[in-house]
Amino acid sequence: MQDYKKIYERFVNLAIESEASDLLPALELVHRRLLSLLCLEWSNGKRVTVVDAANLLDEVAISTSYKKLKNLRQQGYVKLSLDEMDSRIKYVEPTELTENYFRTLGKIMLEATKAD
Repeated sequence: MQDYKKIYERFVNLAIESEASDLLPALELVHRRLLSLLCLEWSNGKRVTVVDAANLLDEVAISTSYKKLKNLRQQGYVKLSLDEMDSRIKYVEPTELTENYFRTLGKIMLEATKAD
C-alpha cells in the first residue's frame, strides 16, 4: 500500500533539491501559485484573459496579482496575445519555459512515487 505522505515528502525534497541545482527555477511562492492556477485553467482548455489571471490569486490584492503576472511575463514564463475580434482583450498563454517547468515538475512527481 502506498504511503502518500511519504510520496509527498519525497516530492517536496526533490523539488527543493531541484531548485538548488538549477534544474527547477527558484520562483517566488506567489509566482508558483499563479503558474499552478494558470496551468489548471489551461489544462481545462480555457483561454485566460489578463483580468481573469489577475483574479486567480484570492490571497493578494488585485494590483499585486497584476504585478506578479507582469513579472512572469518579464521572466519569459507567459506571453500575451490579442483577441482576434476585440484587440482590447489580451490572453495569457504559456511559453516553452513554462511548458518545461511543468514537465520538470511532472518528472519530479513521478520520481517521488518510486519506492526507495
